Amino acid sequence: MTSTNALVLIGHLAVPVLVGVGCALGIKRRYFALYAAALSWLAYLVFNLYESSHSHDSELMQGTAAALQLVIGSAVALLAWAAAKLTKRIVGEAA
Repeated sequence: MTSTNALVLIGHLAVPVLVGVGCALGIKRRYFALYAAALSWLAYLVFNLYESSHSHDSELMQGTAAALQLVIGSAVALLAWAAAKLTKRIVGEAA
């Protein structure tokens, strides 16, 4: 694995966590974790669309089946949901 692919992989993990924490701290409604999951899934989808159309020499998502992208996108959404719930539990309702 090259260093560029490692950075992209870290980005795939860091973005949903940051979105989850941001939604937990910024949204005071009941469905803050659902918003975090939806935003992360959409960000992953946008990244894949950009990557497939603008980077012709990228090896990251070439040939990736739609079912695999659905599974990975769902895992990204689950990670954001868990980060939002954990942040709200740690910080509490005061934040």
